Amino acid sequence: MDAKNLLSAPGFNTLRFNQFGGTVGGPIQKDKNFYFLGYEGQRRAESPLYSSFILHCIDTPNCFAPNTPSINQVKQLLGLKPENLGSILQIDDYDKLIAKDTAVLGQNTSLNLTYLFNDSRKQNVRGAAPGEGLPSSYRDNPVRDQTVYANLVHVFSHDLTSETLAQYGRRVFNLEPKGLGFEPALAIPNLILGYVSALRGYPHSSRRKAPCTPCLLACAAIFGRQTVEVAGQRWNTQAAFGEDRPHTAFMSAGHPAMHEVQFPGTGVAVVTRP
Repeated sequence: MDAKNLLSAPGFNTLRFNQFGGTVGGPIQKDKNFYFLGYEGQRRAESPLYSSFILHCIDTPNCFAPNTPSINQVKQLLGLKPENLGSILQIDDYDKLIAKDTAVLGQNTSLNLTYLFNDSRKQNVRGAAPGEGLPSSYRDNPVRDQTVYANLVHVFSHDLTSETLAQYGRRVFNLEPKGLGFEPALAIPNLILGYVSALRGYPHSSRRKAPCTPCLLACAAIFGRQTVEVAGQRWNTQAAFGEDRPHTAFMSAGHPAMHEVQFPGTGVAVVTRP
């Protein structure tokens, strides 16, 4: 779909949006093994939203009051690069995939193996509320998720079943500033008063990698009108954070910090049927 946003300012009303995908599934071995594949993709490009104050005052002095400088004049006084609003599109592209295999191991046992993949590639993400941000506050935000999990279900009798779940996931998250250098960004927080705030801080890039491995064991039993389920789980998560932030008090630039969290636990649930 190619369209124009009627609520946007002229020259900033581009919208290109396309979504596509498909699924396929069937037996690998009759009554024994089955597969399922699914894919979804998106390609989206859209002009950013700018307030009328930004559009009128980006390069025009005295636009708000007599003897007031333009936004780029303020940046020039601070020794910063000028803002360029033209030819910038906010990108929101992704590809998602699911692959699943279901195997019947016996009369009372089945095994499900699933792989999930998500590759998100966002560009020129706003660093402020819609209408307030300038291009110098934009970030690229690529994210990649991969998860593999296995689910084993066994039926002992019509009153007793068990389920075992094992999963491994890995996420890579990036937040990268646009342009060269790590200069401060200007924010426009109050459009009614129409003032430009001072320096908002150093834009920085961050990289995060977070693999996690949850394990779950559950057993359910039926006693007349009541179902009792006992479950135990263990969840291990490791996160690596790399910060390219100057003068940080916690870690030097580019040095990752590892953090591991474990969540063991058990639970009992009782459900009464009417």
